[in-house]
Amino acid sequence: MENEKKYRLIFENSPFGIGYFDKNGIITDLNDNAAKLLNIPKEKLLGLNISKSINDKSMNQTIKETLHGKKSYFEGNYTSIFNGKTIIIKAYFGPVISENGTILGGMVIVEDISSQIKAKRDLYESEEKFKNLAEQSPNMIFINKMGKIVYTNQACEHIMGYKIEEFLAPDFNFLSLICPESIEMIKKAFDKHKKGEDVPSYEYRLVTKQGRIIDAIITS
Repeated sequence: MENEKKYRLIFENSPFGIGYFDKNGIITDLNDNAAKLLNIPKEKLLGLNISKSINDKSMNQTIKETLHGKKSYFEGNYTSIFNGKTIIIKAYFGPVISENGTILGGMVIVEDISSQIKAKRDLYESEEKFKNLAEQSPNMIFINKMGKIVYTNQACEHIMGYKIEEFLAPDFNFLSLICPESIEMIKKAFDKHKKGEDVPSYEYRLVTKQGRIIDAIITS
């Protein structure tokens, strides 16, 4: 009895949607989050064949595999048959098996990953926009991570005379691009950035691979 109470507590308060269905696919139990994720009222789901709550062929195939004793995984779009709303879900299916090995049905744990996927897409689009902007910029753009160059644009290659592979080499010293008289100024600016402080734009001098001196303004 105590174990049953603990189980119901976990079941009902889980941040994921959890549902059970019998060997005929009839939904026998589910928590509120499952109904919320599927966008179908709980009372309409209980007693419904799980395949009728889903209009995705690959997910229905996953359910069939579950009822044959196989653990399965699904990730993709789910469109509610109740209101037509589409979300992206991650679902884990597993068989419910008795002590003597009989398959009694299955269970599913569902997570809405729409916001995660959107965040990844937004990040990718943001990175692509930055890359396109940076590559077309006539100004040199470096990304320096703790003294190691992790990105340069084409302008750096054209102006400084180094190939991009040289800039990104593990043993490349970023300070080799700086004229000796500007090195202390650069180090002080880096120290401020490490503390999270902003540094106003300032003039300094660069030296190309061929030894040519360039007067520049850095914004970092």
